[in-house]
Amino acid sequence: MLIPKTFAKRRVPSVIKENLDWIRQKLAEHQSRLHLAKRGYSSGSNIPYLGSNYRLGFSRSLEETVLLDEANLLIRVANEENQQELKEVVIRVLSDWYIKQAKKELVERTHKYADVVKVQPSSIAVRSYKSRWGSCSVNGDIRYNWRLIMAPPEVVDYVIIHELCHILHHNHSKDFWLAVASFCPNYRDRSDWLKQYGFSLLNILS
Repeated sequence: MLIPKTFAKRRVPSVIKENLDWIRQKLAEHQSRLHLAKRGYSSGSNIPYLGSNYRLGFSRSLEETVLLDEANLLIRVANEENQQELKEVVIRVLSDWYIKQAKKELVERTHKYADVVKVQPSSIAVRSYKSRWGSCSVNGDIRYNWRLIMAPPEVVDYVIIHELCHILHHNHSKDFWLAVASFCPNYRDRSDWLKQYGFSLLNILS
């Protein structure tokens, strides 16, 4: 729990008591998301891509590849006898596939919205972050968390617009949020989605 510096510490116990049901609910939600994040990657389990869940499948192949259709995500891997080694290969192959898709999809979408916002990023890249979804340097270099590609398209677009607007306003001032709202009127809903479900995405394949 984060307590504002200006908040009277003597009031903390009473505030906790008054909001105990809410705190318990949030803790339960957190545990539920943690369970989702720590799930196994076995055949038949679900994994997200652009907001939709796909059923994982496996097959043996000399070439490591990932195939996606309307409902399934098929991972082809070499025949590993050791289950731990197989699990590590699956995580590596799947992570590499996600990163490849993120590079393609996020770059394309960024160029699309850059024309709308009328800015030009200096560079666009994907990285692995523990807690952030994107960043924009003072020079206009935009970086995204590759796990963003797991989120729904409208949430992805919000993060892209958010970072592009930082080229206009490198802060979180009123003018910045007005700019975001002008290009993404429902940005609060999309931001709320990340706050509620983003934790589980950040821990997938980590």
